[in-house]
Amino acid sequence: MSTSLMIFLAEETNFKKAELIKAISSMEGFNGIDIMEESEYTSYIGDYTFEGQRIYFEISKDFSHVSTYNLQRAGLNFALKLQQNLNLNLSATDTSYSFLCRLAHISNIEEFEHIVNQNIHMEYY
Repeated sequence: MSTSLMIFLAEETNFKKAELIKAISSMEGFNGIDIMEESEYTSYIGDYTFEGQRIYFEISKDFSHVSTYNLQRAGLNFALKLQQNLNLNLSATDTSYSFLCRLAHISNIEEFEHIVNQNIHMEYY
């Protein structure tokens, strides 16, 4: 799987910078974050490790979404931990929109993998 995972607020609003940075930096497995002052689209880039897998994530310049560079278990766990730490109504999809889910409705990585692998689009109510 080489596509990116995009995490965003279901209400189509932007993340609050301080809350987002705090939520990410408090995760077990968080390895660091750098400011990308010269980037047109990205404000921060960082990395995260889970089960020996290291993934990179980036925060968009307008704080509308966070993305990881692939759909490995580490990326899925990152999304679930972000949901847990922020306690907001987060959604996730990939760059092909082959699946769409509300992270608060997913209880574990295996369920998230099933949604991704089966191209499930969760209904929004």
